[in-house]
Amino acid sequence: MARLENWGVVGDGYSAPELGRIYLVGEVYDDNTGRLEDGSPIQTSLVAGSKGRFVKTASGSTYELGKINPEYRDHVVNTLGKKIDEAQPVKIIKKWLN
Repeated sequence: MARLENWGVVGDGYSAPELGRIYLVGEVYDDNTGRLEDGSPIQTSLVAGSKGRFVKTASGSTYELGKINPEYRDHVVNTLGKKIDEAQPVKIIKKWLN
């Protein structure tokens, strides 16, 4: 299973974040498709669900979340005044997709 390191969340620019229209950006490792080398920068497709430290995208990919990007963490905590739940750092209102 692919793992995202140094990751952050970006919205589509049109929807409120709580509507769940978000994407992840970061560096991918252990890509089982063989398309990407370890450390390659990516933006995922639309995040469709999350469970713990795992996210599933609309394209069907599943990613394990590694370390969060420190600048993104600083933005969430200090600018937005929100806490990051380390057990489930990406919260999507939709149910987990099997």
